[in-house]
Amino acid sequence: MSRVHSTLISNVIKLVSILKSQLKFIDNLDEFLNWDIREEGVLMSEGIFIANRKMMQKCQMLDFAGHYPDFIIFKRKGEEQECHFVEVKDSDAFDT
Repeated sequence: MSRVHSTLISNVIKLVSILKSQLKFIDNLDEFLNWDIREEGVLMSEGIFIANRKMMQKCQMLDFAGHYPDFIIFKRKGEEQECHFVEVKDSDAFDT
């Protein structure tokens, strides 16, 4: 069981590494949430932006009441914006 558990943890770490290499991670979640327009007056660039748990723990604007998802994903395309809360799981055991 210990080997299985270690393998699952390793898989999640690899998945997070792949995500980090492909997506734009947010450096400061408070700043990101306050950033409606750029200095040039245009909307933020389109794309997918991710806040990890570390950024959520530093965030002053949002109250997670001590329960943080693994990621918050913001998707911006044209006038549409989406926000998704994500838990990364590689098994049937959920911790939240």
